[in-house]
Amino acid sequence: MLQKTRSFILIPYFVTLIIMIAEIAISFNSVLLPNIKLSFDISDAMAQSTLSIGLFALGFSGLIYGGFSDSLGRKPIFITSTTLFSIASYVCSHTEHTSVFLCARFLQGMGSGAAWIVGNACLKDVYHGAAYRRIMNYVHAIAGITPAVAPLLGSWIAQTLGWRNCFLILSIFSSLTVLLMIRYHQETLEHRTSLHFKTCLNRYYIVIKHPVYLRYLALKASAVMLMFCEISTIPLVFIEHLKISYSEYSQLILMAFIAYIMSTIWSARQTKYPVELLLKIGFSGLIISNITVYLFNHLIALNAFQIQAIKLMSYASWGLIFGNATAQIVSLIPEHSGIASAFMIATEMLLSAGGISLLSVYFNGTIQPLSLFMTLVAFVCFMLLQGSQHLKPTTSR
Repeated sequence: MLQKTRSFILIPYFVTLIIMIAEIAISFNSVLLPNIKLSFDISDAMAQSTLSIGLFALGFSGLIYGGFSDSLGRKPIFITSTTLFSIASYVCSHTEHTSVFLCARFLQGMGSGAAWIVGNACLKDVYHGAAYRRIMNYVHAIAGITPAVAPLLGSWIAQTLGWRNCFLILSIFSSLTVLLMIRYHQETLEHRTSLHFKTCLNRYYIVIKHPVYLRYLALKASAVMLMFCEISTIPLVFIEHLKISYSEYSQLILMAFIAYIMSTIWSARQTKYPVELLLKIGFSGLIISNITVYLFNHLIALNAFQIQAIKLMSYASWGLIFGNATAQIVSLIPEHSGIASAFMIATEMLLSAGGISLLSVYFNGTIQPLSLFMTLVAFVCFMLLQGSQHLKPTTSR
């Protein structure tokens, strides 16, 4: 049993802090896409690739961090990855070359890869059953504040200090976090497993052959992909093409993530309702909000404020999906929670990178391609929920 020292009560706070740093990096890169495009004189698609390459690196690194965290412990992986993140952020803040910036974004993604992956496993070491589901919903709610506030902060820094200082501040903040973790963060892994390539492959095989795990993974990864497609497209649509200001954009994003946070907190308290029902409501909301945007925009050409008003339902829907699906995924295979979490995050980020790249091909300056894509993917997920009700959670050996 873990000793409940003073450091013990700090565990969820450190996990949330690391996750928030990773989320801030993504939010900063998203809101700064117009600045990055202008500064490096690149196309919309290339600007979006600065986000997708970070997500790809985050997903790729997850396949490594999961196995290592089960063998070496959670704390060393947190410290090493956050240090890499800090160095890469510093390079992003100073380079004048597109290729170097892309490489630094890749390394920054590698550094942030441990946030959700090791964080999920770390919390699973400490909490179990309904308590784990509840803490995951609260972590998602608190982490959800970040995408709401970060665009406001990022746009203010970009306008007053220059967009590069957003990355410099990330570097400083993550460096301070490393120092705090070295001193105060408690290791949560009690029983470490041997680190062998064949052993790691066997663990991944145990995870990916679990049918219920794969089902929830497909649902969660698809929902995450849709959110990243949203945050990589909306800034270009609203700021570049609909010509709203950075402050107006930040206010719209703040409204959206308030809806997300409120939905997540409400979801955390609904322990009497089955997860399946909450997920169905979530994907139904994604379908309704995005098909509404698509049809109305086709008829009357909506402005940014009208689009975001309708899309509040999408953010509330994500609040129902993320925490519940994550808790189900990681809880299904508790003896391999690090691997289960790693494969989940890796799948989410790799799928998100692919989704952003696909949308960039069809991006035409309007919200239509995104709305249609989100409607179709959410509909497939809803049908997956409907068609696989015979699957019951099982315990892996």
